[in-house]
Amino acid sequence: MRWEHSNKSDGVFKMKEKAWRNRSFSIYLGKEEPENTNKIFEIGIVISGVKTCQINDVHHQIKEREVFFLMPYDSYWNDYTYHQEQKTISILFSKKWIESFLADDLGMLNQRARVASFSENDWEQMLFLCEQLIKEQELRDRYSEKVEKIYLHNIIILFMRNLKEEAPIYAEELSLMKKSREYIRKHFKEQITLDDVATYTGYTNAYFSRKFHAVFGESYKSYLIRLRCEYAQEMLTNTNLSVTEICYKSGFASISNFQKSFKEICGVTPKAWRKKQTRREQ
Repeated sequence: MRWEHSNKSDGVFKMKEKAWRNRSFSIYLGKEEPENTNKIFEIGIVISGVKTCQINDVHHQIKEREVFFLMPYDSYWNDYTYHQEQKTISILFSKKWIESFLADDLGMLNQRARVASFSENDWEQMLFLCEQLIKEQELRDRYSEKVEKIYLHNIIILFMRNLKEEAPIYAEELSLMKKSREYIRKHFKEQITLDDVATYTGYTNAYFSRKFHAVFGESYKSYLIRLRCEYAQEMLTNTNLSVTEICYKSGFASISNFQKSFKEICGVTPKAWRKKQTRREQ
């Protein structure tokens, strides 16, 4: 897709606008195409027609002026039984593109809350943001990533404001789950256990595990390991500590567990991660 950067008439601009609004395509933020789709978020903006699909076993017919949002852990498939021609813009990105306050809000969503139906004014705003995001993809200068992140944040906020269905979670339970996550953040470098965190909330281990996954979309264990690996990434990048020292400072009980978990989360070993970061700085 090419954009007109010269001073041409509004008619030409509208013609270009109409051209992109009548086709389906994907925008990959950060890279041309994601390496691991299991860690990718997706925003689907239906420009025309009807998209029939299932998200987390819930059947949807997503129409023009509607937007769907897929989390990395969502199950999703297109239902071609009821196929109708439709045009969609798909925006794909990793977690690093979302500020923590938005990530927290998205983590609170019920698995059913994935489709937003837009008012006319908000829909025009959504299309404007898409136009600017597409234009920035063509421009590509040293400011582009920061500008794209701003557009993406506004798109996510518009989605949240127009959601059809909010998560039916009781305020007391939601508060306890937030507190449990803060407890894990505070103690992840220690040898905490599921029993420790469940006891902190007053729930049984099984009930806490189910509730934590329902609220945040990932298990207690995967969240704990992710925090430890993210902390290890920082130390591998910013300190000269050995891999063994970093292993235990991050809360892992053994080198073998650290190596295995880090590679599962980050795609490479701790040693390879450090070498990669060193090359980037040179």
